[in-house]
Amino acid sequence: MSEYVVTGVPAILVPLLWDRVQPLLQDAIDESNGETDISITYNELVEGECTLVVIYKDKEIFGAANLRKRDFDTGKSAMFVTLLGGTNMQDWIDDAHYVAKLIAKSTGCSEIYCVGRNGWEKVLKSIGYKRAYTLLSFSIEE
Repeated sequence: MSEYVVTGVPAILVPLLWDRVQPLLQDAIDESNGETDISITYNELVEGECTLVVIYKDKEIFGAANLRKRDFDTGKSAMFVTLLGGTNMQDWIDDAHYVAKLIAKSTGCSEIYCVGRNGWEKVLKSIGYKRAYTLLSFSIEE
């Protein structure tokens, strides 16, 4: 374990941390292909639909993630890391992964999926993640 602390945040405490984590999540939202925005993210976190995870050291927050459980029709459940942002990621990604595994297991998930841009693959490959599939999109308005 590193010198960073990684913890899930109860929904009731999200408003207390929001000003500090919002810029970190906004960086990921900016890469979300217009699928979410900061107000939707905030509402999902305070309503308990998603879980906020923060990464901090010496009272400074270095990272934040948004986790969402998804139950598939087959009965399989997976924890999706839908947003992840921060600095010094190489220093704390192992700890964040450990906590995400604990959260996923505690909610009955058998896998963790990370949804994001290609840059994540470089960081997460070293801790055992592999590409599950590639998602391509086409705008019919083009």
